[in-house]
Amino acid sequence: MKKNTGIVLRVSTKHRPHIVIMDDKEGKITTQMRGDALRVGSLITYSAHRKNIWWDITSIELLDMPCALAKHDILFLHHLLELCYYCLPIGSCARDLVSFFHALYQCDPNFSRITQKSIIFKLLVMLGVYPEEMVLYVKRFHNIAQESIDTVSQAILNLGIEQELDQWLKSCIMSHPHARYFKTLSWYQWIH
Repeated sequence: MKKNTGIVLRVSTKHRPHIVIMDDKEGKITTQMRGDALRVGSLITYSAHRKNIWWDITSIELLDMPCALAKHDILFLHHLLELCYYCLPIGSCARDLVSFFHALYQCDPNFSRITQKSIIFKLLVMLGVYPEEMVLYVKRFHNIAQESIDTVSQAILNLGIEQELDQWLKSCIMSHPHARYFKTLSWYQWIH
């Protein structure tokens, strides 16, 4: 039996202890916490079985942790995970998102600010989050979204659209219905 792969998005110990996982096959799932608590950001494999609204996961194996990224910029890491938690609908496919995070964990974590903005842009596009009221060069932004993590920031710099990107990000984040719950909004202090 093929195991599922996922990223731990949230661990809650209040009321009913549970874990929210971004699963590569099932999307965002919730499972009850048992035994040792998994850490937020953990890349894990497991067997998953649905039980009503909760999932039962067994045979958990830790594949990777974002230790280098967390050590370098924990706010950035938590912002990425928070965006997934609030923007990924329950049950939507997340295969590309899990692969995206796995690739991100393998990169050198010393990202410049433009690279971080580019990664957030790419993540929001993968999540299907777009600004509603902004008129943008759609083709240009679509081409940038197709770039790999390694080259997306260079494409933005080459096109000279960093300010447009700033406005795009600000519009996406501030118009999100759950923006008031985001704990990592301080990451956007650079947006004028």
